[in-house]
Amino acid sequence: SLTALTYVRVKCCSTQIPLFSPLSGPSPQLRLANNFSIGYAGAKALAVALPSLTALTELYLQSNSVGADGAKALAVALPSLTALTELYLFGNSIGDDGAKALAVALPSMTALTHLNLYNNSIGGDGAKALAVALPSMTALTYLDLRNNSIGGDWAKALAVALPSLTALTYVRVKCCSTQ
Repeated sequence: SLTALTYVRVKCCSTQIPLFSPLSGPSPQLRLANNFSIGYAGAKALAVALPSLTALTELYLQSNSVGADGAKALAVALPSLTALTELYLFGNSIGDDGAKALAVALPSMTALTHLNLYNNSIGGDGAKALAVALPSMTALTYLDLRNNSIGGDWAKALAVALPSLTALTYVRVKCCSTQ
């Protein structure tokens, strides 16, 4: 059975998303990296396909121009991925609205150990929503929020959330505006 599918710098578009449904077997992985043509339409199509990939353990969607609307579509489907341990959404410009949508989905993703939201134009409002969601993510070991404009208030909220994340061993918040 097909356990890993990787599209890196391939002109993958929303019409190809249904091809991902044959992923099965132990620890299936879906890696869609630097495929800038995926965008919102591809994220929406992927959100439709994701519930059939319940055994998926790793989802890499970095640098795919998903945007806030794509993140919202994905956030609806992500809770169905109960085996998901790694989620990489960096470089997708999801902004505050996308981060808020993810913050609603994240608490139900109890197996998640890695969350990478690096370079997503997340501001204070999105970061505060994420900080509220973080304490319920007790399996989280890796968190990357670099290069977002998260602000000082969020840094305080993060400081409150971190002690409850006892499994967390790696946190990156470099180059985040704290003004």
